Amino acid sequence: MLSTIPYDQYPVESEAVLRSLLLMYLVGLKLDVRAEQHNSKGRSDLLINLKNRRVVIELKFSSDGKNCEALLQEAVNQIKDKEYGTENLGGRELIKIACVFNGDDKVRKITSFRIV
Repeated sequence: MLSTIPYDQYPVESEAVLRSLLLMYLVGLKLDVRAEQHNSKGRSDLLINLKNRRVVIELKFSSDGKNCEALLQEAVNQIKDKEYGTENLGGRELIKIACVFNGDDKVRKITSFRIV
């Protein structure tokens, strides 16, 4: 989805822009999606409620492609420490995903992710 967006007109220049683009796409699919979903310990970037599962996505942004592995680990730790997605789970399976977007001009895509 991200690769279809004209980068010269709508550049992904921050985590907030990345989150907004993904949010618009998921809302367009008519999913129950929340951005910056609060719980008692913090705010997850994206939370998607499906019938039998919930997906939590924590995003990190690297403007130059450096520190991607450290950013990925930061996202993993944040999901674990903040216990994202556990509130009002209602018996659904919880899938937690940490992602890093590499904003280098030659890359412009999610280059690393991990299921937590």
